[in-house]
Amino acid sequence: MRRAWMIGLAAAGVALLGAAAAYAELSLDWRTQCSGLKQRGALGTTVSMSLSTQSKRLDVLGIFVVGPPGATETAFPFRLAPGQDLAHLDRNLADGVRNYFENSGFPKDLLEFTDSDWSIDDCQSLPPGLGLGRLGEWLTLRQGTACIVTWKRAASMLVSVSLADGDPWLRPFSRRLCRAITEAALAAVDPGGRDGPAYAACILIDRPARLRAPEALIEHIYSVGLYHQLAAMN
Repeated sequence: MRRAWMIGLAAAGVALLGAAAAYAELSLDWRTQCSGLKQRGALGTTVSMSLSTQSKRLDVLGIFVVGPPGATETAFPFRLAPGQDLAHLDRNLADGVRNYFENSGFPKDLLEFTDSDWSIDDCQSLPPGLGLGRLGEWLTLRQGTACIVTWKRAASMLVSVSLADGDPWLRPFSRRLCRAITEAALAAVDPGGRDGPAYAACILIDRPARLRAPEALIEHIYSVGLYHQLAAMN
């Protein structure tokens, strides 16, 4: 009897260790390397009218600035929706980004750009489950859009904006989810893994009921190596 009890206790301990390891894998995403690059960003939400459906649409307006410490930084502005109409992208953002973020505390010198400094192309609607298939659908990952933003023809960033309905339990797993979303988006825009963007940004709207609050959005930023190897910047 005592031996059976000890075996049961050991089995329970192994199960707990396995569950803890699975939780750590999902929440900490320890397999993703860390990048030596630094990034700064500003994000906000706006509501616009969809030209294709004549309905209101949530957009994420933002700018990410990336570069090595103490060196020239590269900026990537964007305005995208999870269900973006790919035929109608906002390509004139300089004034809108500057006006939206000028009093946010974001460095004003980084907002001094023109619409000839950047471009947005190679957009894709992300697949159901946002790269996780049926598991992603079960996790309430709804829809997403990914586009490549290029700065002065020198560097580019893949920016994805995705919608989830998992509030409040989804957020601890956002690192692992964003890695899967980013990998799926990179595979869509650069199947060979050789000529893709140098950086990638995953923006997850994981608390859609709080769209007007900062906590509605979470982001994870990566540098992208050959064959889409990701290194996290934050």
